[in-house]
Amino acid sequence: RWKELIEHIGQNHLKELGKIDLQSGTTASRRGLAQDILNACGSKGEVPSEPEDLVFLTRKIEARPKAAIIAMLHFDWVEKYNDSGHMRDLFGALRDLITEKKKLIVLFQSRAYFNELLPAHNPLSSITNLKTVELF
Repeated sequence: RWKELIEHIGQNHLKELGKIDLQSGTTASRRGLAQDILNACGSKGEVPSEPEDLVFLTRKIEARPKAAIIAMLHFDWVEKYNDSGHMRDLFGALRDLITEKKKLIVLFQSRAYFNELLPAHNPLSSITNLKTVELF
């Protein structure tokens, strides 16, 4: 039912809603995930290799006239990144864009609670202004 809900939101309420599926092979690398985020935001350009990838992603999203709105699907797959230091840098950049710069709004779809997925050292775990919706 979550797929239908996200489709409904995108078609009827947030036409600009971009989607990133963490089950996709394109999100297996930091650069691939950064590229998918950029594409979901409607921004153009090819993300360069590390370490310039986060600089490029951040500048592109900051340059937008208003906040980008994306849905991260299958966010429970984020656990596969928990031991990856270079992914922590990406999550830190996302946290900054979400909480400090207010340039990114994210709908996290997951089969597990957000706070159960991320260890304390993950930068996204410090986001405190979350709203949880459970579908039965």
